[in-house]
Amino acid sequence: MNNAAKLSRRGFLQAGAGLLFTFSVAKPGLAQSEAEKRLSTAFVEILSDGTVKIVSPASEMGNGSLTAIPIIVAEEMDADWDKVAVDFSPVDDQTYANPTFWHYGIMLTAGSSAVSGFYDQLRQTGAQIRKVLLAGAADMLSVPVGELTTEPGMVVHAASGQSLGFGEVAASIGTPEELPEVTEDDLKDPATFRLIGNPDLQRRDTPAKVHGEDTLYSIDVALPGMLYATVKRTCFINRVPLNVPNEAEVLALPNVVAVTRLPDAVAIVASTYEAALAGEDLLEVEWSRAETDAEYSSDGALDALAETAEDMAIEGMDVMAMVGAPATDFAPIIADAVKVHARTYKTDFMYHAQIEPLNAVANVTEGGAKVELWAGTQTPSHLTRAIGDALSIAPEDITLHRSYLGGAFGRRAAMDHDWALDAVRLSQIHGAPVKSIWSRESDVHAGRFRPITAHHIQAVEDADGTVASFYHRVASDTPLRMADQYRLRSGNGFPVITTPGLFPSYTYAKYKAEILRVESDVRVSPMRGVGAFANVFAMESFFDEVAAETGTDPLEFRRGLTQGNERGLAVLDKIAEMSNWDGRPGLGLCFTEGRMAIAVELDLDEGSGAVNLKHIWCATDVGVVVHPDNAENQVVGGLIFHLSNSLSERITFTNGQVDQQNFYNYNVLKMADIPPIDVVFMPSTEAPEGVGDFGTEAVAAALANAIYSATGKRLRHAPMTQDRILEALKA
Repeated sequence: MNNAAKLSRRGFLQAGAGLLFTFSVAKPGLAQSEAEKRLSTAFVEILSDGTVKIVSPASEMGNGSLTAIPIIVAEEMDADWDKVAVDFSPVDDQTYANPTFWHYGIMLTAGSSAVSGFYDQLRQTGAQIRKVLLAGAADMLSVPVGELTTEPGMVVHAASGQSLGFGEVAASIGTPEELPEVTEDDLKDPATFRLIGNPDLQRRDTPAKVHGEDTLYSIDVALPGMLYATVKRTCFINRVPLNVPNEAEVLALPNVVAVTRLPDAVAIVASTYEAALAGEDLLEVEWSRAETDAEYSSDGALDALAETAEDMAIEGMDVMAMVGAPATDFAPIIADAVKVHARTYKTDFMYHAQIEPLNAVANVTEGGAKVELWAGTQTPSHLTRAIGDALSIAPEDITLHRSYLGGAFGRRAAMDHDWALDAVRLSQIHGAPVKSIWSRESDVHAGRFRPITAHHIQAVEDADGTVASFYHRVASDTPLRMADQYRLRSGNGFPVITTPGLFPSYTYAKYKAEILRVESDVRVSPMRGVGAFANVFAMESFFDEVAAETGTDPLEFRRGLTQGNERGLAVLDKIAEMSNWDGRPGLGLCFTEGRMAIAVELDLDEGSGAVNLKHIWCATDVGVVVHPDNAENQVVGGLIFHLSNSLSERITFTNGQVDQQNFYNYNVLKMADIPPIDVVFMPSTEAPEGVGDFGTEAVAAALANAIYSATGKRLRHAPMTQDRILEALKA
């Protein structure tokens, strides 16, 4: 792929003969030659040979966006998919920012928002292109435009039997001063879609990955004279290296070039990566605030969070009021209740566990005035800004080669891009290209973790036995406080990462959700599923507990609170059908986002606490499914990811140090642990919604409910590890 983000608009325009289209029109003052006949910014380029080049703003990290985004445009313009070439877009927030509101005008790939965010605009763009081609072909054929239709890659005049390829039209006509307006009537009827919803389309990134093509990932890049680096950081934010007592010993290692202090890290620079790793293993660093940090314990911190959540005298941020809903005073509701159900739930720190180590290749030249960088990032515009701020250079002096990401899950979205800035700073210091690769041990130790959380939930039972009023209090840090101050400020401090899963999936009589923000210096970050993993685990576990106490079937309890949501009721009916819901032991379910239901069946070895997963079913209504094969893969992948989070993955701190080092004691599920998984997408013509993230994290609650169904024991602390299950069984 040729995806250098510095490629100028003018240079992109000159890439080949044809037409270039975007959401905007040609800008005044940008004269175009007759040979170009294109607009000045680009999503689509049509070459004279009929090739259609489509760029995608979204990052490709196994999510399939590099295929799904082009499918939307190609569908509406009626492109021949076999002639479509795809690539990453340049870095330009003004043109390519995701329209989703919580992206706040930046290029960000997160939260399953690429397709849902761009869907309407890209359909409009495709329809505008088709309209331009039809008008151009009408002039070329001297026929009324109303007599023309399009077939894949062709404009057809059925009455005369004539047709023109898109390339022929593109090479002949000029671009109008403005793209034509389109209405809903100009968009295709979904019943006529050829590409959207086509189950046979292969992902465009798959062949190159299978064939192992070079430099798809930044970790594959090799430059002449390149040095290698690893880094050491603490697990707390803004700590400074004070002393390296064995620096001379590290420098004496073969092929080690330097021990270099960075603002919050110490790097080992070497002529080989093996030498850099050896230096990292040997390196000793004395850090600022070490004595204070040594007092930190994750168990103690989590207990303190639970006390905060349970202390009703501590007022939190009213989530619903912050988004414009009427504030709810729950104190009188509690006071008047016939019965109050209350429970507390907890979740541990978790690590992103992306397969590709954090890495980047930087080449800083001209005394720090120019930078060329190879990196896979979820926020390319944040990355270029971070480089510009670090070196005091302008964006046009930065060339970013956007690489594939071998997993990210939120870790590669941090505003400061610490892992990439390491390479940039070291290249500037040492006057040579530098490939910085964090070792797994370094990444685990200094990871930016999903924060610990504690939840206190109350439900009010009325005199007739109805339970329909709920109060959910969440005590947690705010990940964007460390990961992305820009988005936190842009949202006026609203905890957008903490709140998913708190917005009602049901129709409540009264509902209140509060965030109690408890800060620490532990490095935290958004992680796949964000706050919904913990929030839904707590609430959907609580639902089953209340259902049991009121003698109600868990499915019927949820159906009672879903009245009026016909799409949601259809999903619940489908999950009942798929799982043959009959209340048998070992069967549990959950419902989230008002559109996804998950059922889990399991049994346990009561002697060891080991879980045997037998089957998982998922029914979901995500609107139009743009790329069915990939959508199913994303749901299955999300379920597996969160299964592992739910059963085995946790980060713990003892005496201010992370207890885990690598995958031998940060336990992720193995392939042999994964049961059969069935996914059904409900038929829909509604606009697409997120697929891979929001919803699948709810599997944690389905697991907890299935364990209770099998054993009568309730686990309220995730992950539900084998030792915790065994402890519950013996209680």
